[in-house]
Amino acid sequence: MSEEVSDIFESAKTYILENNLVDNAYHNNEHMIDVFNNSMLLFNKYKEEYGLTQYNKLCLGLAALFHDFNHSGGKLTDKENIELALVALEKFLDECNKLDLYNDIKNIIIATEFPHLDIDLDPLQKIIRDADTMGGIIDGWKSVVTNLASEYNKTLEEFIPSQIKFLNGVKFNTDYCNQLLKDNKERIIEELNKMK
Repeated sequence: MSEEVSDIFESAKTYILENNLVDNAYHNNEHMIDVFNNSMLLFNKYKEEYGLTQYNKLCLGLAALFHDFNHSGGKLTDKENIELALVALEKFLDECNKLDLYNDIKNIIIATEFPHLDIDLDPLQKIIRDADTMGGIIDGWKSVVTNLASEYNKTLEEFIPSQIKFLNGVKFNTDYCNQLLKDNKERIIEELNKMK
């Protein structure tokens, strides 16, 4: 199954590059690939602890690759953005005869709605939520901040206070991301204050 999983991921990446033609500074194909890579990193770290399978990997990876497909870049609510992503997901799954995966992947994607819904998360929802937000606390966080500010038509000076508020309030679901936050938060906030 692992070879089939890799093949489906490659097909999904090609599909996204050819069909997700949004011009967003942040919620774009690069972000979805980053979230996919973060999801796979966390999947591998928690595979044994949560007893995760190749089927779980397939659903998680596809959720990451499609979670922001056709994102409005701030024009719609995130709930509406997710509806757009699910339309694209369903079309892709139909084309590759995998429609039976739709409900399980949808269940993972809904955990990415921001502001985060206060729901009990299963292991895959925990992973994708952390994978989607950890960009602000790892290498490359400056481009996350710059691109988000641009997407929301704000100057860095206007946007940075909301990023600091995010860092002070964010709750990760995995020990791995909570440790990253603990290790990096103060330094990042210090650098954000210098960027204003």
